[in-house]
Amino acid sequence: VPWREATAAAGLAPATSGIYGEQRSDTVTESAIYGEVSLNLTDSLSLSAGTRLFQYRFDTRSSVEEGAGIRSCAGADVDMGFSPEVVVGCGPSPTGILYAEAAGRYRGGGFNTSGRLGQTFDGSVDQVVREYRPDTIWNYEVGAKLKSADGAFRLRAAAFFDRWRDLQSDQFQT
Repeated sequence: VPWREATAAAGLAPATSGIYGEQRSDTVTESAIYGEVSLNLTDSLSLSAGTRLFQYRFDTRSSVEEGAGIRSCAGADVDMGFSPEVVVGCGPSPTGILYAEAAGRYRGGGFNTSGRLGQTFDGSVDQVVREYRPDTIWNYEVGAKLKSADGAFRLRAAAFFDRWRDLQSDQFQT
């Protein structure tokens, strides 16, 4: 089980002695490798494909104080995955290139720790879940990189569209 709650301490001193406070420590360790292959299909058409394989470890410790009560929490988890990328380029001349790209990206998950002491973190109505999953984004882009023959003029332009799934957001339930 990646998450546990304790009534004593999770290795952190309690938050300030005010009405509400939280002292939190997050440690993230990420390891990755990346590889890419490029191929010239014709004199003016190229294809590149790559991927990033990663392991994302996160460890959270928190101490929430509200009035005279304290909730101490600790949790850790590991996510693994890959982020692919494909680029097609068309270079009509030495002075420019047109391209299209599709790429997948990732942002790691974590733990919700803030909130009133009675919060259950069970995902029921008006409750968030304790551990939130990673979110992902797919980016689609088309563009041009052009310059005049003498190099005095340069133009770079791009248009893109992003599709974000399971978007993370900060929430504080009162």
